[in-house]
Amino acid sequence: LVSNASEDRIKVCIYKASDMLQWVPLGGINGSGVRFLEPRDEAAFELPPGEYIVKVFRPGLIDVPCLEATVLPGQSVVFSKERPATVDNGAVVGAAMVAGAAGVLLVGPIAGVVMGAA
Repeated sequence: LVSNASEDRIKVCIYKASDMLQWVPLGGINGSGVRFLEPRDEAAFELPPGEYIVKVFRPGLIDVPCLEATVLPGQSVVFSKERPATVDNGAVVGAAMVAGAAGVLLVGPIAGVVMGAA
């Protein structure tokens, strides 16, 4: 699940983590791995087991990258410009925070990944 907690329209693209170039999202450029979300909107992606890269862009003639996060099926990404960036062990790693198996992972000052129960 990807949620847009910002006031901006965003474009969400999902890539396999093994895709080193990440030029074409899952299903193609207009396929199942691409969604446009209006402010306060959300979208669910059905992903088979594996590791994926979620990229959030500000759409335009040339999309502007805003976020990149590695996720597993069952995790949720929350896009928000207001959230701080920390890590559950107190260290700041780029901009990520993991708060346990049922907690929250914040990536950059603009996203959070909520990990579901295993």
